[in-house]
Amino acid sequence: MVMFCINARLVDNAKVKCRFSGLGINAQKIVLRGYSVAFAKVSGSTPFIPHHLFIDIDEMSSNQIHNCLSEQDDGNFPHSNAIVLPVEDDMATIQFGMNIPFEINKRIQKEIEVHVKSFGAGHVLGDVPTGTPTATIATCKNVCLYFSYDWVANF
Repeated sequence: MVMFCINARLVDNAKVKCRFSGLGINAQKIVLRGYSVAFAKVSGSTPFIPHHLFIDIDEMSSNQIHNCLSEQDDGNFPHSNAIVLPVEDDMATIQFGMNIPFEINKRIQKEIEVHVKSFGAGHVLGDVPTGTPTATIATCKNVCLYFSYDWVANF
């Protein structure tokens, strides 16, 4: 079993590029084993923290994830094939012991794009807040996804 981590550091943008140290990963199936999420807040404040994050990974956009989402305040129903991660009502969430498989059957490229979304004002699915936190809104600083896969051979 081989482990890898996708570490999306969200400085001022909810859509970031991440790069593997090697040439990418040859995998037939990857398994989500855990994740961690870190938020920042203004000292002494009790800001809003989203209950869930929606993680879009360009290499995993497929028909393997089907989300049924509620109507937004604008009357539209958002569409998302993202990995949905529950978030604790705290500045950090760490969850391990998961075993969620994804069929890949291809090479995961050296550089991938990760887009982190959440439900904000008006219950609209959009970019998770990043950048400088305010007294009422916490900002997402980092999302790490921990995967494993069985190394078979180069294909």
